[in-house]
Amino acid sequence: MAEQRTSLNNPARTVSLPRPLDYQTDRARVGIIVDVAVGVGLLLCVVAIIIGLRMALHATVVPCPDGHYFPPGTTDFRCYAHKHAGDGTSIAIFAVVFGIVLGLAAFIAHTQLRRPDPR
Repeated sequence: MAEQRTSLNNPARTVSLPRPLDYQTDRARVGIIVDVAVGVGLLLCVVAIIIGLRMALHATVVPCPDGHYFPPGTTDFRCYAHKHAGDGTSIAIFAVVFGIVLGLAAFIAHTQLRRPDPR
């Protein structure tokens, strides 16, 4: 129930003060928000890793340069190029690093949320 107090300017008027927040309920609510944010972030990191690796490993057939050497016993005389290998590798590495940072931040947030009530 909200606490009733009289107004300082008008003693005949009473004002209703808001109920103080429950410390554990508030922390539980923040904990859920942190869990959802970390889950979405890690899901996006996994998607970025998959996209980066697909870009890095995707090979396209290109015309072979003049004088290209094929070893004896070759049956496939096509040449391949990995046009986005650098970009894909960079995206995958960035996603892994971001996932590590996100995991550490989540660990720190949960550690702070598990601390006892300071009151």
